[in-house]
Amino acid sequence: MANSKKVKDLDRARRELRATDCPRRYCWYWRSLSFEFDISVDEGCELQSRFPWSGHEASPLSCCRASGNRERPDYHEPREPYLMEDNCPVNYFSVLTKSDRRARAKRRRRDAERHDRYEE
Repeated sequence: MANSKKVKDLDRARRELRATDCPRRYCWYWRSLSFEFDISVDEGCELQSRFPWSGHEASPLSCCRASGNRERPDYHEPREPYLMEDNCPVNYFSVLTKSDRRARAKRRRRDAERHDRYEE
């Protein structure tokens, strides 16, 4: 029975999830390995609770997805093993260009340094 639900959810994901949508199961910030279409993105995405927000950041995001606005970064971290398991392209939800990825890496290093300073 559980397997038929997984197949139904996978079919629904293939029909409905677009590259700019919350990837749910395919993101490390999603709360489980299920798509959980019955809950909202705000409930399922754990970005807010798992990311070390610094005090001067803009208001925390409820989802990892980029909006196309450079002021709102994309924090999506693909669960590549599960994308491959479901025969999805591993870069399907990655909407970043090479320069965006470099900027994201620089921003994450900066944020990690700030977080380390706050813990001292």
